Amino acid sequence: MDWMGAPAVVNNKVYLFGGYVSGTASNMALEYDPATDSWNTKAYMPSARYAPATAVYNNKIYVMGGNYGNKNNEMYDPETNTWRPRPNFLSATTDGVAGEINGKLLLIHLPTNGCYSPTSDSWISIGGLNTPRHNLTGEVVNEKLFVLGGGYLFNNFDLVDIYTPSDLQSASFQTKSDAVYKIEVDDSYMSDFFLQETHR
Repeated sequence: MDWMGAPAVVNNKVYLFGGYVSGTASNMALEYDPATDSWNTKAYMPSARYAPATAVYNNKIYVMGGNYGNKNNEMYDPETNTWRPRPNFLSATTDGVAGEINGKLLLIHLPTNGCYSPTSDSWISIGGLNTPRHNLTGEVVNEKLFVLGGGYLFNNFDLVDIYTPSDLQSASFQTKSDAVYKIEVDDSYMSDFFLQETHR
């Protein structure tokens, strides 16, 4: 069984990286084409890992972190089916969430949150969640990064943190926890949530 892989979408194709297979971390890379309803194996990741985070910039996929103790940041180019290592993340991370805003890649997780610039090929540290946690999910909507759910020390949270990086080094998250943002529900509700937020 394969699980804890990280998805990304480029040019209407879905990519899946890494995962936990037969009790070990995987370096697989798969491509799903909805037009043909078919899967293809792509060039393997340089480093095997599960639970990484992904973000897309200029049709390149950045696979960051994963496992416990992983700092790797590797860029995949779907057009050439090749990998290129990039500067490692600031600290080891797993089960984080990433997103691209204005050409910057945000990676959110305990204990460090960072922003990677593909143009300068460097990381900076950014403000953290109001309630630090891992096992996150999230998405970028209207140039805002929504960080949903998560847990820490056997506590689960129904929080949604919203990050608008007008100033990446000083910006902080706004936390929402009312029923409108509650996410202890299925994926169909999450899709509705993003649809509603997009049209506000």
